[in-house]
Amino acid sequence: MNFQAVNYMDWAKTVPARFAYNLCASGINLLASSDELKISTDDILLGGDNFFGYAPLRTEISAWYGVPEKNIFITQGTSLANFLIAAAEVQPGDEVIVEQPAYEPLLTIFEPLGAVVRRILRRPENNYAVDIDELKKILTKKTKLIVLTTLHNPTGMRMTEQQLREVGTIAASVGAWVMVDEVYQDFLGENIPPAFLLGSNFITTSSLTKVYGLGGLRVGWVFAPERLVRRMYEINNNMGVNNPFPADHLGYVLMKNGSAGLIAKRARERAKKHWGIVKEFISNRGDLSIVEPSAGIICFPRFRTGVSSKAFAEHLQGKYQTVVAPGYFFEDDGGFRLGFGCEENILRDGLSRLANALDDFKK
Repeated sequence: MNFQAVNYMDWAKTVPARFAYNLCASGINLLASSDELKISTDDILLGGDNFFGYAPLRTEISAWYGVPEKNIFITQGTSLANFLIAAAEVQPGDEVIVEQPAYEPLLTIFEPLGAVVRRILRRPENNYAVDIDELKKILTKKTKLIVLTTLHNPTGMRMTEQQLREVGTIAASVGAWVMVDEVYQDFLGENIPPAFLLGSNFITTSSLTKVYGLGGLRVGWVFAPERLVRRMYEINNNMGVNNPFPADHLGYVLMKNGSAGLIAKRARERAKKHWGIVKEFISNRGDLSIVEPSAGIICFPRFRTGVSSKAFAEHLQGKYQTVVAPGYFFEDDGGFRLGFGCEENILRDGLSRLANALDDFKK
């Protein structure tokens, strides 16, 4: 296997931290004080039994999402969850259908496994929905997996339950799985059923990162049929073996004691307020268009005048010390992903600088 460099991840780990105004982050900061987290030194456990996933954490995840414990595999973050599914199910010659635009790490994991990658476009003129008729045309008997995100990264658009069920029915006609990365979905609120519960050929991945501000713990999970859960255990034995126990235990504690829920509630409040700021900004710009995101802290403004996202992002960084995620990382050079989960003063000042950069491109 010859795995490619993930250009977006290289960029995300090295570039944004150099600039004062970060409008590219896709996750929320930790919106709780140390006291509000309600943890003590007794909660810092350095070792314990989590060879097959930390049982209390699995029980808590089950209670939150209504998924049987036997169908939960605990991982180190959503990206590893997605990779393990690919490694467990995709064989050389299989076809995988991946949404476009896409989050790059969702795209780069399949070709090294010998898969043929096909694309289903999510177009702005269709509110970034999956075109069911188009999906039918590219589906074949070799299709093993259809890969989607909801909320969609980079646009923040939701796939409705009806849309997902339609995709599931089409996939089932050729015996294919539907893998849905739901790492942003909890921005919609509590008690949103995961796609896994919609049918026997659905797989869900998610984590405590984007909505909960707990990315440092790297606590993620897969909801999948038992056979696939067992296969992922086997594959993971060749990789990380088991997750860091302190992270698994802290993840459990923060879910159990209500702290994770408190952070998510505040994250949703911030997302709603800050979207209002961004929406007003874009509505006053004749040079940008937008499909309003369903929820969350990311959106994808598009240039009306043919500006290159790479050229614009570099100009914005160099002259205004402000960073957005250029659209070419998501296969759409005609726009950029804007993250608005930062502090309000950073957002407002950053948008002002963004306006100046846009004005520069009119000259």
